[in-house]
Amino acid sequence: MITLRAFMDESGTHDQSPILLIAGVVSTKGKWRIFDKKWREVLADHSVDFVHGKDLRKSTGAFFGWSDAKQNDFSSRLLDISYRYVGFGLTMRLDRNDFKEVYREGERPRKLQLQSAYGLLFRAWVEQARRIANELYADQAASGIYVMLEEGPKAGAAMDVFRDMRNAQTIADGIPLKGFAIGDKSYPGLQLADMTAHRGWIAEKREDTKFHKLEEPVSVRDVKRRIGEPMAVYRLQLDREFLAAVKEGILAEDAWRIEYGRRKASGEI
Repeated sequence: MITLRAFMDESGTHDQSPILLIAGVVSTKGKWRIFDKKWREVLADHSVDFVHGKDLRKSTGAFFGWSDAKQNDFSSRLLDISYRYVGFGLTMRLDRNDFKEVYREGERPRKLQLQSAYGLLFRAWVEQARRIANELYADQAASGIYVMLEEGPKAGAAMDVFRDMRNAQTIADGIPLKGFAIGDKSYPGLQLADMTAHRGWIAEKREDTKFHKLEEPVSVRDVKRRIGEPMAVYRLQLDREFLAAVKEGILAEDAWRIEYGRRKASGEI
């Protein structure tokens, strides 16, 4: 039996950003143990305490003054470790303008609360990560998924969403959500999540970025075969159609609760 661990990070969470992105990486507990050891060995070889994606890309902080050769060697070794021991990565994008126009504005529920942009995106990330894990690890007995997020202002909100999802999950959801933890930048898994979020953020902002689009239906295993890499990073976006469907579902549940309360108060049920 295996246990899955997911490390997550976000980018663009400040209000001025038009794009909000959450990224994460998932693998088994056993592979993370090997990953941590080898990741720290690379850091020790280069006298680095931890990796911050933005500093590495801009050659600032611990990487200030590094030659191109040294930086390339460092990055390639970390990338090789990730390919060997990480099951998959997932980035998910939400445009704030879409969120505001489709989800927040217009008719609002009376009984239920609408989620924040971050809460909605976090929930969607966990749901999709579990869907991918259900397929990738279908031939292995997975006891559960544990999630770790770096300490910060959004960690508390994420913990509340995770707790709600865990309490509402059913057997049909597949691999159960087990635990949520808040860690610091000393965790190699969180460092990789930070790098994945930063790279995803840069890719989303660039107009010339080309994403490989796959026609539905397509299996997760087929994606890995097509790209020819042991570790795939999947990219999804919460588009306007998705947001409208979520809003419609909330309004429908809200109407049901109101009607149920009315009928109960009148003695009909």
